[in-house]
Amino acid sequence: MRSVLVGSLLVTLAVAAGCGGCPTPAAATPAALAAPPAPAPAAPAAPRLAPQEPLTEHVPQHAAAVLIVRRGALALPLALLASDAAMRRELGGYLTRELGVDLTQVEGAVAYSTNLAARGGAVFLRMREAGPLRGRATGSYQGVPLIEVAPMVVAAAVPGGVVVGTPTEVATAIDLAHKR
Repeated sequence: MRSVLVGSLLVTLAVAAGCGGCPTPAAATPAALAAPPAPAPAAPAAPRLAPQEPLTEHVPQHAAAVLIVRRGALALPLALLASDAAMRRELGGYLTRELGVDLTQVEGAVAYSTNLAARGGAVFLRMREAGPLRGRATGSYQGVPLIEVAPMVVAAAVPGGVVVGTPTEVATAIDLAHKR
């Protein structure tokens, strides 16, 4: 910090002293002072994304905490994947073979918990295509297979995506997705 201040001070002193050989700026004329400044060049417009369905429809009414990640927040990792088609195909193929779903196609996410004291929650991953999941089935809820992801963590394919979380929270997401 100190070196930045000293450097700024030296630059200020050099400018005040005439820069020792720097060209002297031309004197301003009354006409130049009266003219409005030239407009700044316009920044290129950001590409417009297609409208995204609301993710709030995947939040239970009795949720105690919610985090919504929209498609725009995923732009950087998705751009990285899009920049290397071979890498995306390889990763997408691997995820589809191992999990039954290509997580490189996630378009948004909703994380929530209905009971913070229980230390549980779920994440809904919005995807255009979410086929049947692969893995060890630990049961089902309302006819939807529950796939074990980790101890006390399951995943289920629901309309519009995949939900991962504790069994109770995933059951809540299944009810919500099926409008029960």
